[in-house]
Amino acid sequence: MNRILQMGLTAALLAGAGAGVAADKPRTSPARPGELMLFEQTNFNGDHYTVEKDNPYIYTDWNVRSIAIYPGEKWQICNKSKYKGDCLTLTDSFTDSSTIGVMGQVPSARRAPATP
Repeated sequence: MNRILQMGLTAALLAGAGAGVAADKPRTSPARPGELMLFEQTNFNGDHYTVEKDNPYIYTDWNVRSIAIYPGEKWQICNKSKYKGDCLTLTDSFTDSSTIGVMGQVPSARRAPATP
């Protein structure tokens, strides 16, 4: 597991991501309803990987540099497969995922579990 990703997600979670992480005010998200998109480059550029349903095993040949979700949706990304390790709930897109501590792989992602 990418140690930088683990530390970044941990730092983001400790910084108060419990209610979801707000956006860095990106340009319009390229994601369609029900999609989370992981991009190889910042600003939603380069190769991308689209998650359309809960996926416990994600692998890309590149590190994630930007993340897009459809406005109003919530997704959870985790730094280990099968939704283990440190998880981060996203409420918006990020043109530069390093601003939330994501600088490596995103091994699993799913729609954010409902909160009681």
